[in-house]
Amino acid sequence: MKRKVGLVLGGGGAKGAYQVGVYKALRDHGLIDEIKAISGTSIGALNLALLALQEVDQAAEIWLSLTKRKVLTLKHWKEYLDFKNFSVLSRKGMLEIFSSEIDFKRVSDCKIPLYVCATNLRDNVGETFKLNGLSEEEIIDRLSASSAIPTVFPNVEINGIRYMDGYLYDNVPINSLVANEDCNFLYVVPLTAFHCSKPEDYPNQTLIVFDEPAFDDLKLWDGTLRFGHAVAKYRLELGYDNAMRLINYLRQKGLIYKTRKEKVRRLFSVLTRRTKKLKKYYSVSGLDPVIKEEKE
Repeated sequence: MKRKVGLVLGGGGAKGAYQVGVYKALRDHGLIDEIKAISGTSIGALNLALLALQEVDQAAEIWLSLTKRKVLTLKHWKEYLDFKNFSVLSRKGMLEIFSSEIDFKRVSDCKIPLYVCATNLRDNVGETFKLNGLSEEEIIDRLSASSAIPTVFPNVEINGIRYMDGYLYDNVPINSLVANEDCNFLYVVPLTAFHCSKPEDYPNQTLIVFDEPAFDDLKLWDGTLRFGHAVAKYRLELGYDNAMRLINYLRQKGLIYKTRKEKVRRLFSVLTRRTKKLKKYYSVSGLDPVIKEEKE
């Protein structure tokens, strides 16, 4: 079966800098052009809008510039009287930062399919939106809906229906690419164990999971809402280092092959039946652990 590669970006707030580091490693290994579709939830959806345009250096600079003061902005006092759509914070800071950096026309015209996930509050189900072909306003609404953390940010109305963060139903939206694009080889970047799919959930797909086990122990304020230059720099480097370790391992195993030598060696192994049966699931946590402490 011909390989169709997808990239899946999970939700996890300020830990999203890690995904940019992973993407940079994919780029440095020459694997970006093989990606045929991307899906994202919450901060993964916001990262998707940048990384789909292959603006990895710009994305890194944005993350390094984020501070709690810029992102976690308070609302005008009158807005707190809206008890039907109550939230502690305004989305203004985050949206201004990303909106000023994202070329929404290029996102809309992107040649590969882009999907974001949100929670439909009327029907209490997860819903997937395709961004290709939408207007700037429509894209912003869907990115806002996907990243509207309950009680932290206000939910968003789209076509008369209220939506909030997609993490409740599809925090790691693998199925968006399997069901809609028939992707069978997926680079998955979760930022939490919450709703992270298990290998047996996708028996016909190969999952390459760039997980970071230490993220599972982080709570709301020390993980999801912990913005800042030092911690973003650390997470960017962590994502890059983890991804490089896993990609190098997979190239040695013959699952990823880019150079002519690797392709010839892989073809020879297949033709002579010397190739070992490859697994369908590989992860950073499955490698020998490298312990690093999170920066203050």
